[in-house]
Amino acid sequence: MSNDTTAPSLRWPGIVCGALLALAAILGLVIIAVPDISDRIHEALSPVLLRAEPGWIGAAVLMALGVAIVIGGLVFALRHGKTRDTAPVEAAGDTPAE
Repeated sequence: MSNDTTAPSLRWPGIVCGALLALAAILGLVIIAVPDISDRIHEALSPVLLRAEPGWIGAAVLMALGVAIVIGGLVFALRHGKTRDTAPVEAAGDTPAE
């Protein structure tokens, strides 16, 4: 048994993701509860939506996929960068000169 007194690491990505999901749920409830909110949203976004072209949907999907890949790569690099031992490794036959 070890006497590990270090505090457990805080999982910030989980906290942020949970907060974003809670915000999305609250936003969904507001959209459902408030009458005529969808009409107001459509009126507010109509100048932008009228200029959108059909190819923009594919570009937006590709950009979202690229952002997800970059974030995944950063998470992978940070996670494995912490655990990797950065001390130089000596070859089996190398001995320091005395």
